[in-house]
Amino acid sequence: MNTAASQSKSHVRICLTLILVSILLLVTDGKIVPGGPFVSVHAEIVPVMCCLAVLFYVMRDFQAASTGRRIGLSFLALGSAGVIALVIQTIVSFCHDRFARGTLVGW
Repeated sequence: MNTAASQSKSHVRICLTLILVSILLLVTDGKIVPGGPFVSVHAEIVPVMCCLAVLFYVMRDFQAASTGRRIGLSFLALGSAGVIALVIQTIVSFCHDRFARGTLVGW
């Protein structure tokens, strides 16, 4: 029997898994200077999309949640925002490398 509590726990597990997969994909990126892509699909676009999905879930459930759950959702949102910030920092720092050339988007 699926109750609301078990469904919300499974949603939190899914969100945590998305954040961990995003971090794993982010750290497996290897920027090659010169000739590497500025934006990598597997290391930057996919993690950002996963984190945006987590942020959407947090925004959807935040108002109706209890205080303890709000704290947990806030940590999920903070983790997602941190991954998005790392992706932006990686792209910007690579773009400012004076030897960086190559395609705009790559795997």
